[in-house]
Amino acid sequence: MKAKTLFVIILTVLTTVVLMKNSEEVDFWFFGIVKLPKLAMMGIMLALGFVAGLLVARPRRKNIQIRDHSIAGETQEQPDPNGLSDEDREYIS
Repeated sequence: MKAKTLFVIILTVLTTVVLMKNSEEVDFWFFGIVKLPKLAMMGIMLALGFVAGLLVARPRRKNIQIRDHSIAGETQEQPDPNGLSDEDREYIS
């Protein structure tokens, strides 16, 4: 079993145990006092933390900008989508 899988299983078991042991009602202020089970409040906070972690940890798209460095009077070749120059294509073929 991989270490990551084992870590997720242990974390899930610990989270379940903590949530089940905290089932009494608590007063929660959300623009007024609301009585909620501690289990529900901890579950909501866990879910919000998980969603926030996903949003922060997701990979970002890289914007690649090609700048035009042409000199007056010269014709500029269009860049190859594969990133190969004419010399590279000749060498390969």
